[in-house]
Amino acid sequence: NGQRVAVIETTAVEIVLLQDVPLEHALAEGEGYSSVSDWREGHTRFWTSAAMRAELGEDFELTGTSLVVLERFVIVQ
Repeated sequence: NGQRVAVIETTAVEIVLLQDVPLEHALAEGEGYSSVSDWREGHTRFWTSAAMRAELGEDFELTGTSLVVLERFVIVQ
Protein backbone atom coordinates (compact mmCIF):
# COMPACT_ATOMS: atom_id res chain seq x y z
CA ASN A 1 0.00 0.00 0.00
CA GLY A 2 3.01 2.26 -0.40
CA GLN A 3 3.92 2.53 3.28
CA ARG A 4 7.49 1.90 4.32
CA VAL A 5 7.86 -1.22 6.46
CA ALA A 6 11.62 -1.31 6.94
CA VAL A 7 14.91 0.37 6.16
CA ILE A 8 17.68 -1.92 4.97
CA GLU A 9 21.42 -1.51 4.57
CA THR A 10 23.01 -3.51 1.77
CA THR A 11 26.12 -5.24 3.08
CA ALA A 12 27.20 -7.21 0.00
CA VAL A 13 26.29 -7.68 -3.64
CA GLU A 14 27.54 -10.51 -5.80
CA ILE A 15 26.71 -11.45 -9.39
CA VAL A 16 26.92 -15.18 -10.07
CA LEU A 17 25.63 -17.75 -12.50
CA LEU A 18 22.29 -19.22 -11.44
CA GLN A 19 23.97 -22.63 -11.30
CA ASP A 20 26.57 -21.26 -8.86
CA VAL A 21 24.25 -19.86 -6.17
CA PRO A 22 25.66 -21.28 -2.93
CA LEU A 23 23.65 -23.16 -0.32
CA GLU A 24 24.53 -20.44 2.21
CA HIS A 25 22.57 -17.90 0.15
CA ALA A 26 19.58 -20.20 -0.34
CA LEU A 27 19.37 -20.80 3.41
CA ALA A 28 19.98 -17.15 4.33
CA GLU A 29 16.94 -15.99 2.36
CA GLY A 30 14.80 -17.50 5.08
CA GLU A 31 12.12 -18.75 2.69
CA GLY A 32 12.32 -22.33 3.92
CA TYR A 33 14.53 -23.77 1.20
CA SER A 34 16.68 -26.66 2.41
CA SER A 35 18.75 -27.08 -0.74
CA VAL A 36 20.03 -25.04 -3.66
CA SER A 37 17.92 -27.22 -5.94
CA ASP A 38 14.75 -26.25 -4.04
CA TRP A 39 15.81 -22.58 -4.08
CA ARG A 40 16.44 -22.70 -7.83
CA GLU A 41 13.11 -24.42 -8.50
CA GLY A 42 11.17 -21.86 -6.45
CA HIS A 43 12.90 -18.92 -8.07
CA THR A 44 12.51 -20.40 -11.54
CA ARG A 45 8.73 -20.64 -10.93
CA PHE A 46 8.73 -16.97 -9.92
CA TRP A 47 10.90 -15.70 -12.78
CA THR A 48 8.90 -17.65 -15.37
CA SER A 49 5.46 -16.83 -13.92
CA ALA A 50 2.90 -15.02 -16.06
CA ALA A 51 3.41 -11.80 -14.08
CA MET A 52 7.18 -11.84 -14.58
CA ARG A 53 6.83 -12.80 -18.24
CA ALA A 54 4.64 -9.71 -18.64
CA GLU A 55 7.48 -7.62 -17.17
CA LEU A 56 10.46 -9.38 -18.75
CA GLY A 57 8.91 -10.35 -22.08
CA GLU A 58 8.23 -13.72 -23.64
CA ASP A 59 11.81 -13.86 -24.97
CA PHE A 60 13.25 -13.97 -21.44
CA GLU A 61 15.17 -17.22 -21.02
CA LEU A 62 16.40 -18.58 -17.71
CA THR A 63 19.22 -21.12 -17.74
CA GLY A 64 21.91 -22.31 -15.37
CA THR A 65 24.24 -19.73 -16.93
CA SER A 66 21.86 -16.80 -16.39
CA LEU A 67 23.42 -14.13 -14.21
CA VAL A 68 21.67 -13.42 -10.91
CA VAL A 69 22.32 -10.73 -8.32
CA LEU A 70 22.74 -11.93 -4.75
CA GLU A 71 22.19 -9.18 -2.21
CA ARG A 72 22.94 -9.41 1.49
CA PHE A 73 21.40 -6.86 3.76
CA VAL A 74 20.53 -6.07 7.35
CA ILE A 75 17.38 -4.42 8.61
CA VAL A 76 18.38 -1.16 10.30
CA GLN A 77 14.91 0.12 11.12
